[in-house]
Parts: sequence; C-alpha cells; structure tokens
Amino acid sequence: MIELVDKKKQLPSVDTTEANSVIMSQYLAFGSPVWVAFQISFSCYPEDLDAGHSMMRLVAVAAMVRFVLANMLLWISWKRGPPFWMKVAPTVMYLLTLTNFILIPAAGSVWFALQWTAIRSSIYGIYIGCVALIWLLQVGFYFTIIKPYIYFNAMAYIAARKQELERKERGELGENLNATSDFLANRGESFG
Repeated sequence: MIELVDKKKQLPSVDTTEANSVIMSQYLAFGSPVWVAFQISFSCYPEDLDAGHSMMRLVAVAAMVRFVLANMLLWISWKRGPPFWMKVAPTVMYLLTLTNFILIPAAGSVWFALQWTAIRSSIYGIYIGCVALIWLLQVGFYFTIIKPYIYFNAMAYIAARKQELERKERGELGENLNATSDFLANRGESFG
C-alpha cells in the first residue's frame, strides 16, 4: 500500500526514524559540550589563568570536530543520491561513525590519561574530567546501541537495496525502488 503514496510524501521508515532518534540524542550530547567548551576557553577567562587553558582549547576543538561529524551523520543521506554516492555512502557512514564514537574518544582517553596530573591541578579540570567520562560512555553507547542495532538495520537495508537493483536489472520489478519501506514484504516476512 505504501507504494501508492508519492515518494516525497511518504513518512520515513521505522529504521530511519529510530536511527535519527538515537543519533539526535547524541547530537545534543555533542552540541552542549562544544558550546560550554568554547565559552570557557575562548571567551570567558584570560589565557594565562593556568596551564589548563591550552588543554581546554584542545578539548573544545576536539568537541567541535565530533559535533561536525555528528552533523554529517545526521544530515547527509546515505540512502539516496547518484550511483557513485550510493556505492561509497555506507563506507563513509561507517568511517564517520567509527571516527566519532571510537577513534576520537580513544585518542582523547589516552590524552586525558597522559595529562591527568595537569588536569587535576587546573581550574578546568572538573569540566575536562566530565568530558572524559562522557566520551568513555559514548564508546559504550557505540558497542551497545549503534553497532548492534543501527548497523544491523543499515546492513539489512543495503542487502535489500542490492536485491531490488538486481531484480530491476532482470526486469522482475516495476519502477518502484523503495527498498527501505518494503524489503520485509518482498521477502515474505512480517513484523507480526
């Protein structure tokens, strides 16, 4: 029945809505630290207040990079686009997610551990310690929510899209290529 509705008027599929819900909560988790870090390090305190000021600026820049990556994950479509983009989009999404939830937090954790004595003696130490804790929790979030749930749905979508394209090439399908909304129906499965 969903194929009767114009594609531009269709509601997002369940996997898209769930993925956006989870990522949007992370978007807020990335946005707030960026604002606070920039307020603390670039506009409020004099630079020579203590040695932690330069560390706080590094945390602010890293938080901004993570915020930009979260925006890219949210607003760049990996399900639609030209054929070239459709080939590389899943890899780009995977690399952005891996960088944002594993690589930067892991490097940050090593940096936090190496700088721990300086962080403890700085007036910025409490905030930097909170950022370190949040980043460690986001690594756990990756392994408990993103990897098992969002990547499972993404792989199901990619496999269904590949099947739909193969069927279209063989002439078994009409012009409707909405693999997101009906990949379960095409396999004869249902939710109930």
